[in-house]
Amino acid sequence: MDKLSKHDHVLLRLKQRTERNKQRYIKITTMLMLHEGYSAIEVAEALGIDPSTVHRYRARFLECGDLNSYLQSEFRGSQSALSNAQVLQLCDELNERLYRSAAEVCAYIETTFAVNYTRRHVRRLLRSLGFSFKKTTSVPAKADAEMQRRFLENELLPLLETTAAKAEPLYFGCSAPAVQHAHGNRLDRYRTSASGQDNGRATAGQPECRAQRP
Repeated sequence: MDKLSKHDHVLLRLKQRTERNKQRYIKITTMLMLHEGYSAIEVAEALGIDPSTVHRYRARFLECGDLNSYLQSEFRGSQSALSNAQVLQLCDELNERLYRSAAEVCAYIETTFAVNYTRRHVRRLLRSLGFSFKKTTSVPAKADAEMQRRFLENELLPLLETTAAKAEPLYFGCSAPAVQHAHGNRLDRYRTSASGQDNGRATAGQPECRAQRP
């Protein structure tokens, strides 16, 4: 290729010493190696890229005419299949309702907006919107003070008095209902939540205790 101008060569050298982005570093080094007389194949082997990529970088540098434009990404994200209003509606839905999987979000988008997303694209969309899938956690229910008082006064104390008088043993049994998650009874499910929030807790029902004689 034609030699770099002295100005471009100096700028590329300075940029190469401070660049931390891998792709931009490779683009800078490609032009410097071509300037030093290395072939496209030699540059590709040294940098671990294809020779076609070397030729593409060279063509882009000549097309751009300035370093900043050359170092900008050549790729642009594709436009979302959802409109801005639909994205806002999706965010409201995710904030109001817990979804257990990306497949469920796919189904909602298809049913509501008639747009087909793969699960991979939905995960990518959710991350871009600040949502993530997190495993639900169990939270014990708070004790009911009034229920405890009635149990002591109406059941436990009378039984204690009766069994003490007859020297009989007294057995206690306590049955706690299954943990109830915010989204249902299934364990090990995941839900969508905005990053930094943790509203996926599950609450356990109030244990029911009974005391009885054998």
